[in-house]
Amino acid sequence: MYSIPIAEYCLAYILNHYKSIPGYLKQQADHKWARLNQNKALDTAKVLILGTGSIAQETAKRLNAFNARVDGVNSNGRS
Repeated sequence: MYSIPIAEYCLAYILNHYKSIPGYLKQQADHKWARLNQNKALDTAKVLILGTGSIAQETAKRLNAFNARVDGVNSNGRS
């Protein structure tokens, strides 16, 4: 029931970190600008998701839309 909203929340945090949003917001507040993330793009990212349940599957779907390479692992051997 909550897999999709939680997956979107996960993607938001991934983008927030990967695109250095907090750093740019601090620079904006300080009126200083410097490149922080060297134009990293998710299409070259390799993402490992721990768990393969419904939240992980929905997160992987959204990361696939960015052409990221996504792998998932679990402790019980299910695909």
